[in-house]
Amino acid sequence: MIKGTAATAAVIGAASALSGCERDVNDPNLQPVYVPDADGINMLESFSEAELPFGASEKWPAPLGTILLPTHTDQIPCIASGNTPSHMTKATLMSTKNHKMIDVVSEVMEDNPNWVIYTSACSTQLYAWVELNMLDYSWKLYAVSLSDIDSKKKSLLWSADGNYDPPSIVCVDRRAYWQVMPSLKGKKTKESSYCYTWSLGDSDAVAAVESKGRFATPIEVSGEYIIMTPRQEIEKGSVFYAISVYPIKDNLQKVYDKLILPAAVAPLYATYIEDQFVFSIEANYDERGLLGKMGTFIGTKKSGFYYLNREPYARVTGNGKGIYFIKSRSSYLVFDIPNKTYSTLDSIDRCVDYGEYPATSGQSNHFITFATVKSEETGYPHEVIVRYFDI
Repeated sequence: MIKGTAATAAVIGAASALSGCERDVNDPNLQPVYVPDADGINMLESFSEAELPFGASEKWPAPLGTILLPTHTDQIPCIASGNTPSHMTKATLMSTKNHKMIDVVSEVMEDNPNWVIYTSACSTQLYAWVELNMLDYSWKLYAVSLSDIDSKKKSLLWSADGNYDPPSIVCVDRRAYWQVMPSLKGKKTKESSYCYTWSLGDSDAVAAVESKGRFATPIEVSGEYIIMTPRQEIEKGSVFYAISVYPIKDNLQKVYDKLILPAAVAPLYATYIEDQFVFSIEANYDERGLLGKMGTFIGTKKSGFYYLNREPYARVTGNGKGIYFIKSRSSYLVFDIPNKTYSTLDSIDRCVDYGEYPATSGQSNHFITFATVKSEETGYPHEVIVRYFDI
């Protein structure tokens, strides 16, 4: 069992920022990227509308209140309300093969009604979840081997008080990764943030990536890479957000690719698909060029950028062959970059009351959505509908 607090971030195990995570800051390719507004390609204006080439190959119901989290396996991590009418107290796995749900955590570890399940993640071998105290915002991160979910062998990986936000987490094979960041409203706002990694059987977690302040985006898995956006000092006294791509096989010790955004520009989501940066900006920044505008962007400094100038709502999924699913308010826009076309995938009943969201992100050969739908008879929330698309 690993116990710790975020206040001791640089002390737990071999926790230290690995120098191998940064390239030579004098490399001209790693300077902030400025793109003039006129240089981008507006996909809605430049592409032709076409018939949607994909249909839902499967659709199935889930219990009301179920929330699906991003997955890159045949199992979807979920959180659910359990025996309570509203609070999330169960962490589960949903199979995309038979649609059955298995309880990994049937009730929170703390014997206290103020604790809930905040989020979860899984791989083919590991399940991790975060529990949150709703009164003081303290939290704990746990993990369990999927081969031992019926046992009591659940490991406490980290714990922190309300001065630190509940972490973004992902799992790959036997390893968990999570970000520990100071809360915007806490007493530790000037501290650095760290991404930690831990594998089944390890006694200690290791701090692998440091951010000079908060990470801008949740940690993401896409194909063979992990993507994060730390704040990095490029020049003395100059700190920028850098969308950074780490090969999974190197356990965050090397950077494969990096895109440094203009000063002060902070992305909402970021991933990496077929050697293209895919990221969303939720605000407009004056005098920052194209990459300082609200929207979703696909590209690199060398290849140029395609963009959608709409408010971002969720992470982006792509099939690695030029097709991207980008959520709008009541639908998804499906862009086919090689053929310069776009299509519209409507939400179930164009539902906007409770929202429909993707349960995939990054590079994937399928696209999954889930939505809370209302009963036609009563008008009240009735169930969750999951849709599965082969892409």
